[in-house]
Amino acid sequence: MVLVAISLRLFAGFALTAALGASGQLDNETMALGTGVATPFIVARFFQSIPVGEPGPRQHSETSLPAARGPAEGLEASMSETGGGGGADAAR
Repeated sequence: MVLVAISLRLFAGFALTAALGASGQLDNETMALGTGVATPFIVARFFQSIPVGEPGPRQHSETSLPAARGPAEGLEASMSETGGGGGADAAR
């Protein structure tokens, strides 16, 4: 597992240096060497900041959604709120 981690860091350093060199953003060999050396350390630091292990306690609780009403239930509720409807209420 350690060998995989080291090879990934070296590949990241090589890839970033090659990409920056191909695009002309590295002026000289010293900048290329600095990029190639610094990238594995930055990648290692990044992966150390990611927690690996058992999930901790929840930071927030999920809110529950309101219960869904059926089509007839929703129609009756909206009719009674607006005073609409064409049944016996309209004749009065």
